[in-house]
Amino acid sequence: MKLPEWIIPAFWCSLGTVVAVAVVTLSLGWIVTGGTAERQAVERASEAVVSALAPICVHQAIADPKYGALMTPINDASYWQRGNMVVEAGWANMPGSDKAFSGVAEECARVLVDKYATKQAATK
Repeated sequence: MKLPEWIIPAFWCSLGTVVAVAVVTLSLGWIVTGGTAERQAVERASEAVVSALAPICVHQAIADPKYGALMTPINDASYWQRGNMVVEAGWANMPGSDKAFSGVAEECARVLVDKYATKQAATK
């Protein structure tokens, strides 16, 4: 049995189309690999935990009698040091837990500095 002449070019054209579609969809993120999906899921879960726990940290900070005394050095510190200072103050320790969550501490510090700066601007 002899194959028609158009079969070979059609095969290569189809194969090239499949490869091109695969490259485009993977590079544009329309399709992701299992590893990428897992990484994205972990990142989103971490973001959800931080957004849920940061308000608790802020509340614990404002309720602390040493809040005013500790906020001046936190406000004056560089951005990367503020999270550690919130951890040292104990505000990032969630109820029922002995350890602080660093992502929560960083977000808490950001919110506290924003609130503190707004309060300072209002008093001037």
